[in-house]
Amino acid sequence: MKNILMYLSISLLLCPLSAQDHLSKNKPGIFDLLFKPSERLIHHSPKPFFQNRPIELQLYIDFPNDSLEMASIFLKTDQMSQFQEQPLKVKKGLYTFELNQKVYPGITVEYFYYVKTLSQGSFAYPLNEVGEIDPIKQRFIDPVDYYKWKKILNR
Repeated sequence: MKNILMYLSISLLLCPLSAQDHLSKNKPGIFDLLFKPSERLIHHSPKPFFQNRPIELQLYIDFPNDSLEMASIFLKTDQMSQFQEQPLKVKKGLYTFELNQKVYPGITVEYFYYVKTLSQGSFAYPLNEVGEIDPIKQRFIDPVDYYKWKKILNR
């Protein structure tokens, strides 16, 4: 009888854990979601992305501030295995993130924005024609080489 009670208590403890594990494996990621395009998110990618210089990535959000639940940037360099979410900070009316290559080392970077509102749902930028997230991809370049080539091309 004592063995049966111990077996039942162990199995009851393990069942919820395995169910949670199963749910987390089937839980869709942000890349599995479809979004409607929105003209309320505006971003102009700065070019070029110079090596070892901080880059300020800015997003204009045309929603009232009190209706925003969260605004984030997801980014990944070629040296990272998955995207990392970072909150955006408001600076002069724009939602900004400072990308520093010392903190996020790599040769290339991919990023996209995610905005969640209290009443109008979730939005992402940029999207492809189907409504899937299509991250912006940029390469970090050496500023000395850039200006050498620019000088040669402008002759």
